[in-house]
Amino acid sequence: MSDHTTRTIRIDTDYDKVLRFEAERRGLSVNSIIEELIDRYVYNDRFFLNENLISLAPSTLASLLEGLSHEEINDSGRIAGRLRARDNLLIRGMTLNYNSLKWFILNVLDNYSGWFSCSYHEMDDDYMFHLRHNIGTRWSYFVQSYLESMVENLLEISLDAEILDSTVTLRIPKKCCKFY
Repeated sequence: MSDHTTRTIRIDTDYDKVLRFEAERRGLSVNSIIEELIDRYVYNDRFFLNENLISLAPSTLASLLEGLSHEEINDSGRIAGRLRARDNLLIRGMTLNYNSLKWFILNVLDNYSGWFSCSYHEMDDDYMFHLRHNIGTRWSYFVQSYLESMVENLLEISLDAEILDSTVTLRIPKKCCKFY
């Protein structure tokens, strides 16, 4: 368990109403909601305050992908996976290894960015990331290329992710990660 510090903050009454509503809806305490917000800021948002980031509805992203060829989607995924993942980890001061890659998939791509919903499993011979989304097959191809390139760049191993219309399954052999 990490050390904790008690802080007292003053917030607008309307903010408090929203926090109480969300806490009730999700079955959490207001403190838990605030901790989630601070966690997101500390581990993600603060690194991108001065960058031009945009949010897109899944249907808008799907429409954009419709205008690209399969080859263009794969090329874009490979380039982004090779460059952006490494940069995202290094900007946070993280070591480039399996544990960082796992953290990046589960936290940055799933929790913070909403690329997909990830189910992570430790199998007998490999680590499995099963990723579900509702953006369409073209998004699956982008995610597949992104992850394959990211794994190759960070762990120096090649692998093939399996895709279906709305899922991507990535399996990383444990023997490749035993030293992490």
